[in-house]
Amino acid sequence: MSFLNINIEPSELIPVEVDGLTEGAAKELDIFLVPNKKAVLYKKAGVPITEKHLKELRENGISYVYIRRRDCSILIRELEEEVSKVFQKSVNIEVVKKWAGKVINLAEAILSTPTQENLKAAHRVTQKISESIEKNPQVAYLTAFVLKKDISTSVHISNVHTLSSGFAYHLGYKGKDLELIVTGSFFHDIGKVKVPDHILKKPRRLSPREFEIVKKHTLWGYEILNKFSFKRYADIALSHHEFLDGSGYPHGLKGEQIPEEARLVQICDIYEALTGIRPYRDAEPPFSALSLMKREFVEKEKIDIELYKEFVLFLHKNRK
Repeated sequence: MSFLNINIEPSELIPVEVDGLTEGAAKELDIFLVPNKKAVLYKKAGVPITEKHLKELRENGISYVYIRRRDCSILIRELEEEVSKVFQKSVNIEVVKKWAGKVINLAEAILSTPTQENLKAAHRVTQKISESIEKNPQVAYLTAFVLKKDISTSVHISNVHTLSSGFAYHLGYKGKDLELIVTGSFFHDIGKVKVPDHILKKPRRLSPREFEIVKKHTLWGYEILNKFSFKRYADIALSHHEFLDGSGYPHGLKGEQIPEEARLVQICDIYEALTGIRPYRDAEPPFSALSLMKREFVEKEKIDIELYKEFVLFLHKNRK
C-alpha cells in the first residue's frame, strides 16, 4: 500500500466504513488512513475507489478509512445517489449489508455536521430506503443478519435503523407510516451530537453524573429535529427511552402516553444495546439478549409483551 504523509490532525477526520464503499465511489474525496495516530493520504480526490482499492483494504484488515470533516456534505451527496442503486439488483444478504454500511457512513457524517442541508439529504435517503423495503419485502427479514459489532454511535444508529425498518414492515406498517419509522429510527439518537466526546466515547461505565448528561440526548434530539423542520420524527427521538411503567426518561411517560412509533424503535434499541459491543460488558448472544429482555423489561412491565412477542417472531422468521 502506498501512502503520502500529509500535515492533518486525526481530529479533523471522520471514519468511513469500507463496507459502505463501492467501486466508483468517493471520486471527489481525499481518502486517508490513520496508522499509529498519524494521518496519511491513501487516495487523492479525482480518482474513484476501484475494486483494487477495496480488495487491498480488506486484505490488510482495514475496516475504516477517513475523510476530512469539512467534506461531509460531499460524502452525503454521494450516498444519496448510491442508496437508490443498492436495491436495483436482486436482493440478498450482501445487498442488505451494503445498505447497512452506507447508513453507518451517513450517520457518521450527520453526527459530524448536523446542518439543515445535511439532515434534508439524510431524509431523502431514508425515504428512498422506505420505498425500497416496500418494493422488496424480503429486505425486512434480512435486517437482523447484518448487525455490526462496534461501540461507535454511527454503528448503533445503523443497527437500530435497519432493525426498526424491518420490524415495522413485519408489523404491517406501509407508506407514510413505514417511512416515519425508517426515518425516525435513523434520527433517534441525533441528540448525541451534543454529548461531549469524552463521555460518549468513554471506555468504561459512566458515572451517575455522566449518565444524566447522556440522558439529555433525547431532549436535544427533539430540539434539533424541530429546529430543522423535522417535527414529524421528533417524538421518536424524545420518547424512545420512556417505559410503560413511568420509570423512563426524560418525562416519565406511562402506557399510551408513549407514541407507538417510539415503543417500536425502543425495543430495537434495547436489543441492539444488549447484543452490541459496550466497553463495560460483553455482547450478549441473541437468545440470551431476548431472555434478558423478557426478564428485565417484559416481566417488569416496562415494554409491551405483545410487541416483544412480535419482535421475537420477526427475528426468527426465515431462520433455518
